[in-house]
Amino acid sequence: GAFISCSEEDYHSASSKTSNLDVDDMSCPKLNGKQCELGCTEYLESRLEANEKLIGNVYVNHKSALNRPKYQDVNVFRSGSGIMWTTIERDNACSEFDGVVYKRETSGGDGEQCTAITTEIWEAKVSISPATIWDAVTKKCKSIRDLMEDEEASLSHDGRQMPLRFGSGEKLVFGIYGQSVLSPEN
Repeated sequence: GAFISCSEEDYHSASSKTSNLDVDDMSCPKLNGKQCELGCTEYLESRLEANEKLIGNVYVNHKSALNRPKYQDVNVFRSGSGIMWTTIERDNACSEFDGVVYKRETSGGDGEQCTAITTEIWEAKVSISPATIWDAVTKKCKSIRDLMEDEEASLSHDGRQMPLRFGSGEKLVFGIYGQSVLSPEN
């Protein structure tokens, strides 16, 4: 797949990598989207470090929805997914990230309180074009910035609710994974 990786400090600089990943039927966008998400997950899994965890399909919700019955059952979401909770009003900004890489930091002690330190957030697109890059930067980056500024943000994953932080002194990677790169006129 192709990917564009942008740090928070300078998301205008980008690197790219390509390989052949076949898309079986270009006439079925939903199927192609799922294949692309799987390709993104495989790519991220192949480069995880021992202390990192990967979550696919991470939803972003306002904490006011935390007590809704559909979020009380941890089995509601398929295995491997999670929810980032925020207290900042979202104004219909992005509601999902296709991949999130984080490290668990424990405080020690009896309770073993874990904090999720987010290091990478990914969007999967079948085709990367100026329009998909614009869409990701204007919608996804706003949600990322809101989460970073929210001292009360948390992550629900693996049956746990953990405070959500972003690496101090580390770069946050925002990546766009794609199966093909379209010409600029698209």
